[in-house]
Amino acid sequence: MKVAGVALLALCGCGGAAPASPGAAPPAPADWAGGVPLRGLCEGSGAALWQGALLVADDEQKAQLLRFSLEDGAPLGPLAHPAVGGGAARVPDAEALVVDPQGGRWVVPSHSLSGKGKVRDALLWVPPAGEAQVFSGLLRSGTDLTPVRVGLSSAPGCPGCALPPGADALGSKVGGLDVEGAARWGDRLLLGLRGPLLDGGRALVLALPAGAPASGVVDAWALDLGGRGVRDMAQDGDALLILAGPTGGGPAPSPALYRWTPGAAPAALPVDLPQPADGALEAVVPLPDALLFVEDAGARLEAQHGDGFDCAALPADAAWARAWRRPRP
Repeated sequence: MKVAGVALLALCGCGGAAPASPGAAPPAPADWAGGVPLRGLCEGSGAALWQGALLVADDEQKAQLLRFSLEDGAPLGPLAHPAVGGGAARVPDAEALVVDPQGGRWVVPSHSLSGKGKVRDALLWVPPAGEAQVFSGLLRSGTDLTPVRVGLSSAPGCPGCALPPGADALGSKVGGLDVEGAARWGDRLLLGLRGPLLDGGRALVLALPAGAPASGVVDAWALDLGGRGVRDMAQDGDALLILAGPTGGGPAPSPALYRWTPGAAPAALPVDLPQPADGALEAVVPLPDALLFVEDAGARLEAQHGDGFDCAALPADAAWARAWRRPRP
């Protein structure tokens, strides 16, 4: 565990739409049903509510956390990470974002291997006040998955569960470890895996002690999500929402939304999910009267700019990714 010094959280670059001139027609209401552009968002991943705004993680942006208006999706500027170890913190391959009821936030990496075999596992915890912390080695020992295997061997919620052989050295989209969802549940931080799937095509959710994540995996559950992996998780009242989708290999089932309480079976929800063209639903955010979904437009960008495109070279106000609202079921 690496412990950072005290840091101040800075809200940067606040902005929004200019006020209408006197006598001008009022602007049309935002079309959340058809999809509202989130300008400046390149490859969105995790999302959550933060101080009355939509906070989205973007691993390809220098700022990494971007804020948007819940009224019309207008950009409100980035939210800076605190300094860690004398420099600005950055979570490699950030895939999930959790804001707890007290205002602290977790920025969760995929814990996967990069194309060059580098481990991307630096998990960031920013408390409401005090020192930020970076945790690594929670799910991997070097490049192998021994900590997960040890935790699964004694997980009360997942008797007999075991990772597929050989998953340690595989990439995230071909059967390797890939954390894409996270949520706070009581005194636990839950991590939902896009892959690997367990026997029977079940998705795996791991539990770490939120107050001492370095203790490792203390529980787990194997969920029947129709052959899908976890793409996002969010606490919603007395249960959790799970956005499920393709794992990246084999036939690609359509996205689905589930409601789940740890220890019970997940229940599919009858929601008309957005179907983004050349994109993928990446996050679900519960609102009091609706559910908000955010897409990852990475595939669309690759199709237009080629593999390995640089988000920094794109216009800062480009509207690549969108967000939708759907009525609660």
